[in-house]
Amino acid sequence: MLLAGGAALLAALPSARATTAVATPACDWPVTVSYDGVNALGPDQSATYWFLAYTNVPGGRLRFEGTYAAARYFSLTVQDQAAITLGSLRDSNLDADPGSVNPFQPGPDGGPQGTPGVGSYTAYLDFGVRPAHPAPNTFYTGRTLETLPDGTPVPNTSGTVVYRVYVPNDANDPKGSVALPRVFLETGASSAELSFSQCQAMPPPVHGPLNDETNGASRPDVVPRTKPLSKDYDRPDFVPIQAGDFTDPVTSGVPQPAGSSIPHRKGVPLANADFPYLRSQITRYYGEVAVVRFKAATFPDTRRGQPIVGPYQVRYWSICNHGAIEETGLRTTGCLVDH
Repeated sequence: MLLAGGAALLAALPSARATTAVATPACDWPVTVSYDGVNALGPDQSATYWFLAYTNVPGGRLRFEGTYAAARYFSLTVQDQAAITLGSLRDSNLDADPGSVNPFQPGPDGGPQGTPGVGSYTAYLDFGVRPAHPAPNTFYTGRTLETLPDGTPVPNTSGTVVYRVYVPNDANDPKGSVALPRVFLETGASSAELSFSQCQAMPPPVHGPLNDETNGASRPDVVPRTKPLSKDYDRPDFVPIQAGDFTDPVTSGVPQPAGSSIPHRKGVPLANADFPYLRSQITRYYGEVAVVRFKAATFPDTRRGQPIVGPYQVRYWSICNHGAIEETGLRTTGCLVDH
């Protein structure tokens, strides 16, 4: 599968080790996903994703204290238990703390008003329902995208927060030369920081060598070239990704009537609210080479010193290749990135 658009499809579902936000002590950002880390469900080669699991606490909220990353893009996104995106806050929408400036916002001269990697912000994840006029620097967990038969919205009880960083200025520092946001649980008048101190360590990355082995492996002709059942392979145009692109390959392999009883969710799992995605289904059945022809959008080449704020068509684009979700879990095998 090829993915193109604002970026490649995002990260993996939270690990069973992801501790809920109500635990004390708890683990903030215990799960990291990247091409060289947990390479599943299509991580972009120029991005890293950190996951935090939460459980709604009535009347409570999470507070994130961070520094603007020296990177092309970063954001905080909230998902429900099915990894459906409910809301997000991106870099340019995060108002700076008093005395700081947001380098992702334009200054009086039209250029950036600050330097990436400098300046602080405070964001909030409120466990309530999103009001008609949201509070500044705040996103909400209170409802899923689903409704009951009578139209009543389905409450959301838990899920994950994803912190994303794309194209750090320093290619050797995926966090963008700043620390990960500190996370605090606020309940009433009390506030407690979630800590790494008692987290179970993540296993060392094994996907770097595994990526090399996979990408260098041959695809011998003795492997049968079976025509795919899906007609999507007959004309591999790029089309917008839908929720069923991820659930259908799995549920279609489940014996009936169990497969048909699984509901089709609204929204797109693991979606980045700021980046649209297009997909094209490709197969060796029709040949050895897939050719993609396109006109590239303009973008801020931050690795070469261009400012983020400017007359660009997009902030970022890439085209990535992935194995089929039902076979490889959308393992990334390579990306063509704008810069």
